[in-house]
Parts: sequence; structure tokens; C-alpha cells
Amino acid sequence: MVPNKISMLMGAGVLAALTSCASLINGAKTCQCTLNGGECTCCQNGTCKPKVVVEGAPAAAAQQSSSVDKSKLAALLNQDYSIVHYDVPKAYVPQRIVWVDDTIRDNADQLQAQLASGGGKLMPKSAAFANNRNDVFFYYTRDNSGAISPLRLCVQYYADDPLQYDKLIFNIDGFEYTFTPKNVKRGKGSGVMIWENSDDPLTAADRDLVYALAHSKQWVQFKLHGRGNMNHVKMLTDQQKKDFYNVLTLYRLHGGTF
Repeated sequence: MVPNKISMLMGAGVLAALTSCASLINGAKTCQCTLNGGECTCCQNGTCKPKVVVEGAPAAAAQQSSSVDKSKLAALLNQDYSIVHYDVPKAYVPQRIVWVDDTIRDNADQLQAQLASGGGKLMPKSAAFANNRNDVFFYYTRDNSGAISPLRLCVQYYADDPLQYDKLIFNIDGFEYTFTPKNVKRGKGSGVMIWENSDDPLTAADRDLVYALAHSKQWVQFKLHGRGNMNHVKMLTDQQKKDFYNVLTLYRLHGGTF
């Protein structure tokens, strides 16, 4: 599957991986690492990073894919899927982040300048409605009269293995929030690639998840729960967390409520 499946150990909200390294062989600084029994590669400073291993793509089928498909697959394989290590105090106890009707001090024009607004859709600039992407983001629409749609959660999965996901699990600062998409669409791309997407309106029942995604202080781990407990797991970037905040805040400034 691309991205690959990485085993994660979580304790008291801490994400950690077991590694070991050895160096200085024949005077040259080298590194031999293990990650739960698997091989690793290392940085020059001796820091261990997981070696990405992809399972299952048949060689014959891969050879039949176009150069564009191969380039896209190579780009996905070359991404760093290392688990981020967070320095969280041992006494840290995960707390559910709940919705707060706080006063918004951001400027609407400045927020909108940080987002894309093509076709009346307000969404992150890095996001796009396409079947060859891996992404998760908020968006909503606003027409010329100023009327807005409900806030929506869009999820896009693109890989060489079918996942058939039916549940979204967000671990936000150590606390889990679950969302069930109503209508997951699936299809086959070129070569060995497949895509799965969902696009759902968010309601008052989702208000804590919505607020937590936009106000995380530590990390957001995103898991697509697939058929047979096959999961796609990734850590969201700081920019993705900022995009959640910007879209939600502008939505509220435009009159959106939960």
C-alpha cells in the first residue's frame, strides 16, 4: 500500500519508535538500525529513520503503467513517513478538546487571502478536487449573495492497494475522535493505482471534532480504517492544522454555526 503501513506505539499520548544504532566501522560513520525488527536507514548524524517498504504491487502490472503513473508512485514512495516524536511530559493525560464559542479576533480578508476561493469554494490553497491525491481538509461554498453551505470534510486516498475505508479516526493530542463518512466513492486510476474519496457535511454532532482539528496543540494523527483492519495512517503537518483553523474561522466569520 502507498503510503506504507507503519506500526506505532502510543503510551500516555506519546508517539515513540524502538530503534537501535551502531556506528564507526573501518573509520567510516555508518548506521545499522532496527525498527521493531525491520530495517532502517539513518541520517548522517546517526538519527534513525524508518526505511519505507511497499508491499504487493505486482512487478508485471507496474511495468504496464505509464511514465506519469510511475512518476506519481515514485513521489509517494519518496515521501518521509517517519513518525514524529513529541516531547510530552510523562504526567500528560489526554483531554478531549470541546467546542468553545470563543471571540474571533482574526481578520476575514486576511484569512481569505490564505485560502483558495475558486468557483465559490473556500478551501486550502494546497487542496484540489482530484482522484490522484492523498489529503484531508475542510471547505465550504459561498455564493454572490453571501449565503454559505455547511462546512464539509473532504478525504482523498490514492494508492496502489484498495483500502475500502469506512471510518475516519483522528487522534488529536492523544484523544481519539471518530467520524463515519456517509458515501465513500471508489474507482480505478491508471495502471495499478486506485482512488477512494468521501465528502461529507459536518453537523452539530461533529462540533468537538471540528474544533479539535482547528485547535490542536500537539499533534493530529489521521487514520483511515479499511476493510480487514487494514489502515492508512499519517501525521498531519503544521500547515494542514493551520488550514483547518483558517477555514473554520472564516466559516464562522461568514455566519457559519454548529
